[in-house]
Amino acid sequence: MDSRADLYGLGALLYAMLTGRRPVIADTIAGYLARQLAEMPNSPVEVDSRVPLRLDRLCMRLLQKDPG
Repeated sequence: MDSRADLYGLGALLYAMLTGRRPVIADTIAGYLARQLAEMPNSPVEVDSRVPLRLDRLCMRLLQKDPG
């Protein structure tokens, strides 16, 4: 783990602040981990059209699986 984990965590927090929900939702821990690894969340603007596009892009960039 390095600073990229912190940036991902910041993205998850920003997502929750913008949309009022978590970027990944599942019923079990195993389901959460599987979805976390395999899926990208809907962009915040898809969840709430009032989200500014600039924050939407920033959030999705922070949530990328491979930030390199």
